[in-house]
Amino acid sequence: MSKIYLTEAAKRDDEFRRTIAIGLAASGVGTQKALAAKMRVKPSTLSAKLKDPDRFRRDELRLMARILHIEPEAMARVL
Repeated sequence: MSKIYLTEAAKRDDEFRRTIAIGLAASGVGTQKALAAKMRVKPSTLSAKLKDPDRFRRDELRLMARILHIEPEAMARVL
């Protein structure tokens, strides 16, 4: 079986998505759809940006961290 090697950017993106998933569960928000509603964006927009985190604006990242109760240091580690 061949091995898959992820780039540093891909590893960072995976860690970002993992951090958001943990925040969704821990904060009680629950779903991406509920998070999108709290952020006032379409669920499809949030989903697309989660697939490519570089598309997020800083204000969106700050809002998401605040909604999900993610510490700024934790967000900084995955960006």
